[in-house]
Amino acid sequence: GEADACFGLTDVQLTTLEGVPGVELIEAMLPTAECRGLAFNTRTRSFSNASLRQALDYCLDREWFLLMSAGGTGMTGSSFVSPGAEYFAAPASLRGYDISMARSLFVGAGYADANGDGLLEYRDRTDFRLTLYTSSLDEWASTAATILTADLAELGIDVVWKKTDQPIRQVCTEKSDWDLCFLSWQGSLDAPLTAARYYNDISSLTGWMSEEYRSVLARLRTARESTALRSDAAQLQQRAYDECPAAVLSYGVDIQAIRSDVWTGYGDILDAAGGLFGIGSAAVYTRLEPTEPAK
Repeated sequence: GEADACFGLTDVQLTTLEGVPGVELIEAMLPTAECRGLAFNTRTRSFSNASLRQALDYCLDREWFLLMSAGGTGMTGSSFVSPGAEYFAAPASLRGYDISMARSLFVGAGYADANGDGLLEYRDRTDFRLTLYTSSLDEWASTAATILTADLAELGIDVVWKKTDQPIRQVCTEKSDWDLCFLSWQGSLDAPLTAARYYNDISSLTGWMSEEYRSVLARLRTARESTALRSDAAQLQQRAYDECPAAVLSYGVDIQAIRSDVWTGYGDILDAAGGLFGIGSAAVYTRLEPTEPAK
């Protein structure tokens, strides 16, 4: 009862406040929302081919991941852009969770359990073993890794899970030995900045190269009309999804609350900004009024 509004609430606080009379809860999907994903090291023989990255994407149970790692708050992921951004465009023909499809793609690429031990092997009969890294700095990553390793074991893929206390980008470098890592990045209001950050940051990590992406990104930086900006941004999101250097698992939300029994007039703020706090000028808050006039 001492605060009239707040943001940055945790999943636990969300559960505690649900159903409390006089309190309205908002799960704000802001343009700056965190994107969480699984990055592939495209320099390795395991994932140098986009089809194998796509095959492993079918092993990602995004709904279960969202429930277990974030209490169901947020949204399942697809594009590297937060849905709160006006230039967000969901890629077409999304890959769903389908272990059978993943198995058929790996078998079609020449991977098989030749010796009957339950594990897939390369054509040279060596085990198809993947090294996965998570950082303790990403609290959600441990849950995600537990879910993924269980699904890959069902597929017949052995995973060596390595944990670090360092930032994941310091450990999974161009020269280090890794196949997969869980990581996150922040969204932005600015489309060129987000697209460049994804390509230069995420993809320097993964080693992914795309001349088409680079070309469209250069055009996006000079786009002036909103239609052209949206079109170029959508093309980049589709290209990144098709090539799959990183599979986006989920988008975070900023859990916010306001005393609806004390304040009114904040509906316009939610319509304009997607949340009580996050974006917008101070002027929007002048629309707030007490539910009862001051005496």
